[in-house]
Amino acid sequence: MIWWDQLTTSRRQNGERPISTWAEMKSVMRRRFIPSYYHRTRSVEDYYKEMEVSMIRADVQEDRKTTMAQFLAGLNHDITNIVELQHYVENY
Repeated sequence: MIWWDQLTTSRRQNGERPISTWAEMKSVMRRRFIPSYYHRTRSVEDYYKEMEVSMIRADVQEDRKTTMAQFLAGLNHDITNIVELQHYVENY
């Protein structure tokens, strides 16, 4: 609320028109709260499916431990840390 109050006061003092659409609001909020280096990433499920399709297309034949290591290496580091703590079951 403090940020919003400051923004509306500043816009009024600078003779700028008030924000009147959702698109404007999203744009202003993105500039304020989302770092410029941030980019949207795909979900773990999307990443898994892409890796699986790529391995099939390339006819990759490797043991499951190697595949799991490569899968984990491609994940976001924060997600990798969480996944490594989970128990997983191999389906044959």
